[in-house]
Amino acid sequence: MPREGASKINHKAISDDEDSCHGIRLIKDSKLKDSIKQENGTVNSSHHQAADRVGKGLKVVARAEDGTVEALESSDGGNIFAVQWHPERMSFDNPFSSGVLDLFNSNLKKIHNTENNVQWRLQNE
Repeated sequence: MPREGASKINHKAISDDEDSCHGIRLIKDSKLKDSIKQENGTVNSSHHQAADRVGKGLKVVARAEDGTVEALESSDGGNIFAVQWHPERMSFDNPFSSGVLDLFNSNLKKIHNTENNVQWRLQNE
């Protein structure tokens, strides 16, 4: 939902081959901010929908300049997070690409290690 007085941003892709870009701001107390290591930046955009009401157990951790929700994560410290931009289609030099991918990979490693530990315990008890 756009902030009062904020300019509306075009969040749709420019074409099939080119995304639009816009600024976003992360909240300070979030895993995403800890991974990206900066509060403001530019991301690509090619969506036509965004979260309006946030479900129980989630919190908004990033918004576009017009107030549009750009990222969500678990409010209880869990490993759920979602972003509206496409880090895989951005330069890895951009921390809003590399930071998201690093967070995703670290969560995959945690899950994989947990599953391996459970399997090992089941086999060795």
